[in-house]
Amino acid sequence: MSSVIKYQKWIYECQQLIYEAEIRKIRRKRILVALVLNEILMCKNKKNSKKQFWIHPLFKLRSDHGFFEAVFPTLSTHSYKFENYIRISISQFEKLLFLVGPMITKKNAVREPISAAARLLITLR
Repeated sequence: MSSVIKYQKWIYECQQLIYEAEIRKIRRKRILVALVLNEILMCKNKKNSKKQFWIHPLFKLRSDHGFFEAVFPTLSTHSYKFENYIRISISQFEKLLFLVGPMITKKNAVREPISAAARLLITLR
């Protein structure tokens, strides 16, 4: 008789393990569904804020008050200062600009792009 009781007890324990595993699966599925629903709600509630500026007024003045436009003409007139600032001579800068200029020049699509000389100067600095 004791072996029958042990067998029934073993069957009961196995059923408990199976039941607990099923409960864990159901909980996992519920958590996943809750996470997915939360993501969907977050995406719907995200407000697409309209941009205030296409180009900020500060950057519209770049062509007048930018570093390249303000300092480069002065540097290029003084070869010693130019070499001290960029570590190459003016002629080397012009040769390098001639070589890499077409590769670093951007097309004028909507906004005025940064010139190739300014890009090269920033890179070398």
